[in-house]
Amino acid sequence: MKILTPDSKQMVLSRGLPKTSQATSYATGDDGTYQAGWWQRRLNSNNRQRFIEKTISGDPLVIDRATGLMWRQKEESLAVDWAGAIMIADLLTAGGFDDWRLANIKELISIVDYSTAYPAFYLPFLITDAITLWSSTTFKPSETRAWTVNTETGDVAFQSKTTATYYAMCVRKGV
Repeated sequence: MKILTPDSKQMVLSRGLPKTSQATSYATGDDGTYQAGWWQRRLNSNNRQRFIEKTISGDPLVIDRATGLMWRQKEESLAVDWAGAIMIADLLTAGGFDDWRLANIKELISIVDYSTAYPAFYLPFLITDAITLWSSTTFKPSETRAWTVNTETGDVAFQSKTTATYYAMCVRKGV
C-alpha cells in the first residue's frame, strides 16, 4: 500500500507481521481460526512462499518476503559477548552489502516457527544446533543486559552483556 507523506512523496508501508504457522484451531477465535499475518486473507496452506534463498556475490542469503529483511544463511560465528556481536555485524560485508547489523529482538522473534512442538527458526535458515542469539535490544530496566532468543525453544530472555557469550544473527533491510 502506498501513501503520500506530507512532503508529497510516496512511501511503501510495511508488509505486516508474519503468521505464526498455527493452522489448527483449538478454540473459536484463536490463532488457528484466523491465521492472521502476512499475506492477508490467505490461510497458511495457500500462503505465498515466505523465504527466498538467494546467492549474492557468492554468499548464501535468505530474503524474508513477510518482513522485507535479508538474513545470512548458515550463520557462522563464535560465541561472543554483546559488544562482540555488535562488532561482528558492523564488520560484515556478505553479499557485497556493508549495512549489516545485529538483529533486534522483534526481528528475531519474527523468524521463530511456533507451529512445531519446540519452536525453532524457520528453515532453510542458518541454525543447525540449538544456540542462543544476542539481539541488539537492551533490556530497559538494566542497561547492562540485552534480550536473547534460544533457537531451539523460542524462549526469550535477557542476559548480561559482558559476562554471557552467545551468537550474532546479522540482518539488513533486504527489499
